[in-house]
Amino acid sequence: MRKATGVVAGAAIAVLAVVVGAAWLARDGATRGRPDRADGVGNWRAVHSAFAVDDDWMGGPQVLVADPDGCYAGFGRDGLSTGYWVGEGDCLRSTVVTPKRFTGGDSLPGEDRNSVLSAVPAHGGGYLAITKHTFHGDAYAYNTAILRGDGTPDGWRTVAQFDADKGEDPFASHVGPLSLAATETGYVAVGRHNDRTLAWLSTNGEQWRAVDLPTPPRARSTGVNSVAAAPDGRLVAIGTSAERDQHYTVVTWVSTDGGRKWRLATVPDLGGDPQLAVLLHDGHRFVALGGADGDIRGAALVLTSADGTAWQREDPDARMLTAATALPDGTVVAVGSTGEERDSDEAGGTRECAAAWLRSDAGTWTREELGCDGVPTSLVRLRDGRVAAVHWTTLFVRRAEA
Repeated sequence: MRKATGVVAGAAIAVLAVVVGAAWLARDGATRGRPDRADGVGNWRAVHSAFAVDDDWMGGPQVLVADPDGCYAGFGRDGLSTGYWVGEGDCLRSTVVTPKRFTGGDSLPGEDRNSVLSAVPAHGGGYLAITKHTFHGDAYAYNTAILRGDGTPDGWRTVAQFDADKGEDPFASHVGPLSLAATETGYVAVGRHNDRTLAWLSTNGEQWRAVDLPTPPRARSTGVNSVAAAPDGRLVAIGTSAERDQHYTVVTWVSTDGGRKWRLATVPDLGGDPQLAVLLHDGHRFVALGGADGDIRGAALVLTSADGTAWQREDPDARMLTAATALPDGTVVAVGSTGEERDSDEAGGTRECAAAWLRSDAGTWTREELGCDGVPTSLVRLRDGRVAAVHWTTLFVRRAEA
């Protein structure tokens, strides 16, 4: 085990976007939802083909969202189209539904430049999701929408839309929230409207009020990437500020009044190209996880903070951590590459080997092997205490009693 260190650190949060569609049609034939084999690695079980797809090379969910009343919902690709999966039974299998092309109206976008950036279980049931639309021919300009769904194929509707203002060029604008968190009284989202860095607040997920986040001094541009809520209502958002000399610093914003007012804190720069994939609260502290540079096989970067203002760096002796979740006892379960690979069952490819790193509430780290079936892109805790992770069509499940 590796003990945590206490060096103040900073890093940028990188947002993982996942393609997803809707205006769904259920597939015929329940057999497509059955796994074809399962392998055990210590506390983990790898279920292959847990998610039915048309194309094994281009299919499977990349984001899982836990269902408080069931298993999970998965969002991702199904061949050249988009897909949505719902876990069922013992949560080792799923039902897949297939999107049509986007035709407008109250349905999730179905064309390949739309993605779900963030999703949470909604108060009262179902899901609330941020969908991002990237305009054709421009990899950077975008707008976003908030959609609410009840988990059924036709149960999705657009409840909020974030567009460029009158006089702004939509094909050169960056508009809308990028990250979403549920609070005791509603929801908070963070993102931008061109040069403005914003938080949005809502009690019902449908009406949203924008609040400006303070801009760091000497900043040339600033972006906010992720937001998390503590049980006491404290909110923390994290992002990156580019100074005029092209030097990047990490900034955090803290709110103790439900998001109405935010206080800015600048995290000292450590050099390199730090990127964080996850920001969460483990019941006692905020934890940000990712990598010290942009390489999936590079060193991991983990930051912890009790209040979102002062951050400490920890060394799990791991490579970049790509996904994480917190358990009720304060344990954080994170996954990443081991830096090794093996030949795939499919000709012409390889599979990255992965491991899980568990951080105890005391700050010690323990490693568990996941095998060589790819590095999971999303990780959730199921209602029965198990942990589920996904890499395309492979589902990883950690037993609850581990």
